[in-house]
Amino acid sequence: ALLTGCSPEVPMRDDANPSPGFNPGDLDDSIRPQADFYAYVNGRWLSATEIPPEWSSYGVMQILYEQTEQQVKDLIEQATALTNRPDGSDEQQITATDDWQEGAPFYLPDSETILFRAWKRSEFGRIEPTPMTVFTIKHDGAGLTQRTFDRDMNWAPYPGPDGRHYVFVRIVEDNNWEIFLGDLAGGEPLRLTFNPGFDGLPALSPDGTKMLFARTEGKGFGGGIYTYVMDVSSLDLGPQHYTGIPSIAAAD
Repeated sequence: ALLTGCSPEVPMRDDANPSPGFNPGDLDDSIRPQADFYAYVNGRWLSATEIPPEWSSYGVMQILYEQTEQQVKDLIEQATALTNRPDGSDEQQITATDDWQEGAPFYLPDSETILFRAWKRSEFGRIEPTPMTVFTIKHDGAGLTQRTFDRDMNWAPYPGPDGRHYVFVRIVEDNNWEIFLGDLAGGEPLRLTFNPGFDGLPALSPDGTKMLFARTEGKGFGGGIYTYVMDVSSLDLGPQHYTGIPSIAAAD
């Protein structure tokens, strides 16, 4: 194991009260700097600091990493799903989780239930593509319900006006992004697009008969993006088919 020196105090920049850049309390006055300058500068900190079990070495870089991770976590938690009045007052937090990162919220037709997707910070960058799960929740924070139970990247879900179905994006073979139709009640999704490249960012029309989406036709991933319209009237996604928000079927 390696323990590197420098003060654990790594303050944020404050122009009004500039930091000297080190903690004088770490200086070991019992050691002459001419004899061992490293031990003189870091001696007290080295003797008082234990290497955390998750690190093979520990010093200012690891401390900065931990502080940055905590700051990012705090920012993400502050940016979790919130609700407020049109004038911005009475803001109310809906979700609060340590690992799940929620996003892309959309109201379902009952104007009470919110559809969103979430991924885990503990899996981001370690699993490719990042697994994403679809959830629903009431806008008062009650009734959190998991809707997908696979390890796919269920990205960009957009609800249908029938209150049961939603369109979303998955990556299939060879980094091929395709659009699927999901069912809040469960079951296998229906693939809607078949195009080598990127099909994504789907949105359904209010009457449920059309789907807008983006498609790339240029060279490389993301090159030459165009907007397409698909006729999905045969899928019966219109508001006339709304019978309430379904419960989830038992997962296998």
